[in-house]
Amino acid sequence: MRVVHKWKNVKKEGSGNGAFLLSSEREAFFADGIDSRYKGFYFFKKDWFKTVHSIKTDKEVKSIANYFSHVEKLSSIRESYFLPLERKSLVYQTNKEHACNLIIDCKKMFDNSDHGRHYSHEKNGKRLIVKYEKKEGDKYSLFIVISGFQTFTQIEKWEKEEHSFDKRRNSHPWENYVYNFGRFFGDKLIITSSSDKKEAIEENEFVVKNLDKLKQEKINSLKLIKKKEISQAAAYNSLLQLKGNDYFYAGFPWFLQYWSRDMLVSLGTLIKEEDFSTTKEILFTYLKQITADGRLANRIPASELASADSIGWLWKRISDFLHALRGKKIVDKYVDSSEFKLIKEKLEKNIELLEKYHCEHGLLFSKAKETWMDTTDIAGTDTRLGARIEMQAMLLKMYSLAHELTGKQIYQKKENDLKQKVLSLFFTGKILKDGALDATQRPNIFIAHYIYPDLLGSNVWKIVFQNNLERTWLEWGGLSSMSKQHPLFQSFHTGEDNRSYHRGDSWFWINNLAAISLIKVDKKYFSDYVKKIKKASEEEILWHGFIGAHAEISSASKMESFGCWNQLWSNAMYLEFCDELRK
Repeated sequence: MRVVHKWKNVKKEGSGNGAFLLSSEREAFFADGIDSRYKGFYFFKKDWFKTVHSIKTDKEVKSIANYFSHVEKLSSIRESYFLPLERKSLVYQTNKEHACNLIIDCKKMFDNSDHGRHYSHEKNGKRLIVKYEKKEGDKYSLFIVISGFQTFTQIEKWEKEEHSFDKRRNSHPWENYVYNFGRFFGDKLIITSSSDKKEAIEENEFVVKNLDKLKQEKINSLKLIKKKEISQAAAYNSLLQLKGNDYFYAGFPWFLQYWSRDMLVSLGTLIKEEDFSTTKEILFTYLKQITADGRLANRIPASELASADSIGWLWKRISDFLHALRGKKIVDKYVDSSEFKLIKEKLEKNIELLEKYHCEHGLLFSKAKETWMDTTDIAGTDTRLGARIEMQAMLLKMYSLAHELTGKQIYQKKENDLKQKVLSLFFTGKILKDGALDATQRPNIFIAHYIYPDLLGSNVWKIVFQNNLERTWLEWGGLSSMSKQHPLFQSFHTGEDNRSYHRGDSWFWINNLAAISLIKVDKKYFSDYVKKIKKASEEEILWHGFIGAHAEISSASKMESFGCWNQLWSNAMYLEFCDELRK
């Protein structure tokens, strides 16, 4: 399908799959063109709920245009999709009157039961109000208010759908029943959803009366995006679409939680963009959440997985934040003396807790599935249990920062001692091992460099990177998450069974992070790798997955969009990579 991106005075055309995602920020999002049960309109009110599945016409879409504020489909008519900022409404408009079917699929985000589902509707002036009741299991009600149409014909028919994307991902269920509610005629549908009927009616009325103003408000919000290059502007826009009430969501359409690791990795871009107020708020919120054993919770809402590395990312970003403020000579504007004291006290206490609860023989240890590579193979053997290279880099960074902030020589000694221990146990002279007892080559050495480049000199890093790339490099422009020579390596994405997730799948955030390290170590020597990573990431953002958003992963064998199609840290690390490339 022809895809067009229009950003300010720049236009870029190509060929893509025509899927897109729009967000109202904080309140709702709409995913279309992805053949998945996760497509449709979702809103948040204490939990995430889905209402609309799709708006169907008999028109063959020939092209799609991304205007950043809205998206248009072009066939024999022009269909426009728009979500007002911080509202629970979807606005669908066309350039001339036509007929369309509204397919609805009301449910809690992850409630896939087909039992006890009941729809009814009533007229309310020129509006229709649909009521959904879940009468079995987890009981709840949802409301959809629809206005703007000329005529409506009831259909009210259950229809079975098979979702090819979910099937390929081994994501059950890939079949479900959706509800063909009815056929609307006109040039506009304004659809508002809520778990509260009165709230839905009032918002729908507000959107109808203020539609032009709301559109301009969205356009004005885009002025915050200073990027001129389309793929970067698109990635930044997609990052902003993930904004929640407290942090940023890890990814749409299904990582609807606040993951501490993902958030802190992604803060690098907010620091580069000089969004110091947001950065400070997030960093100090996490500072107050350090647990009694010196870690951070994996996510909100909580999961069964622990996170060994989020805490290291917190201190890496605090260091980046303070250095950025010093560079601008504005430390006092954002961090007062009491806050600076708090940072030092928290850091020293955090080191004490990690050494007490998570260090063995001077190394920082993690249990099975506690690092960002938090899955195992089917046999349960590949868990990354033990001392891992990026974890040691994080502790080294904490020692270094503690010495810098407090001036205490004990931290410099701890840093030097750990550095020598890491070199003796992880460095062979040619490679950096992934674990003290595991020489498997993975891209985690690039995380180690990104966090603590002083572990090795640039010339040695160059050797280490080259030896790693010989085992992990993918010619399309990415890195495999495991050596291609390893018996557990998977060429193709295997979906939710996790065989390939950290044993072959290429992660776009890691690819972009690796490119940053390659540039820092020897930009000229690694230029071919950097160019290919840039080309692959740019191509994925513009033409694959959700157009204008960076997906989570690709198969190793070829570049394709898999996993979550708008992933926070993929967008953020691409922007940071592009910033480094400009230097």
